[in-house]
Amino acid sequence: MILGLGCSILMFLLIKPFLLSGTGTFGPTVLQAESPGPAIVAVLVALAAGTAIACLASRLLAFGDVPLEDGEPFPSEPPIDPHDDRPRPRSSGTGMLIIGIGLGWTCLQLEPVQTVILDGSTGLLAAEGMLWGLLVLLMAATVLRIGGPYVNLMQNDDGSTDHWANSVAAIKLAACGACVLPVVWLIAQSPMKGQVVIATTLGGVAAGLVGRLASPTVQPVLLFPAVCVFGALGQWVAGLWLPSDPTALVAAGQLPAIVLPLPIDYAAGALIGVPIGISWANSFLEKQDSSQSPATT
Repeated sequence: MILGLGCSILMFLLIKPFLLSGTGTFGPTVLQAESPGPAIVAVLVALAAGTAIACLASRLLAFGDVPLEDGEPFPSEPPIDPHDDRPRPRSSGTGMLIIGIGLGWTCLQLEPVQTVILDGSTGLLAAEGMLWGLLVLLMAATVLRIGGPYVNLMQNDDGSTDHWANSVAAIKLAACGACVLPVVWLIAQSPMKGQVVIATTLGGVAAGLVGRLASPTVQPVLLFPAVCVFGALGQWVAGLWLPSDPTALVAAGQLPAIVLPLPIDYAAGALIGVPIGISWANSFLEKQDSSQSPATT
């Protein structure tokens, strides 16, 4: 895990030179970089490599811990069935956490949002947030397919579980991504990168906790992109209220808190915070299940 974390941090730091803005500073966005094409390619390559690291970490952490019916260890050749609910370490969430820490470390090196507010477009900022949501969705679905389930699913009354993408429970789960907005509004009181990343991470924890408790019968894949999407929607709405010349607001430090995190900050917050929130919620669900099991036997 430590090796994977080091590789993740190094890999995302390597893309930092591709995120130079028109003013010569690092970042803060991909679409508004000085050379958007190379910046997009660098980010895609880094995310693909990060997803591979997450899948590998998930498989390595889970290997040997799931016995087959004959008592032999789980073989490494076939992919883990995402619908297999046999107990195993929740290693897929750990894999996503590794990517998120690497991405979050990169966020700390980039310029804050003022660069975009003064010299860029908030509309393009929100569009980039939506694209980050799509990329995070692809990453989360890939890790589910190759790395294995994020959680052991609870069952509906009829003994069934729900599909992670096209079920009512999945929609309810995705809606819980909105929990990131009030947390960011409360915590992100300045554009300092450390405070902003902490705000989005805690927002991701809130989304993971509430989403897992609200929809325990579905794999929480949609929670990861939902944090990015709701963050982008919040930025778009808040950006509509900004004056045509926001220089005075920037100078006075009075930008709306929802605007302060960048799309990459919301992505890092989702990848770090959601697995933590899910793990926290699992402890509540396990206590509830253990307290109910004597009454059902």
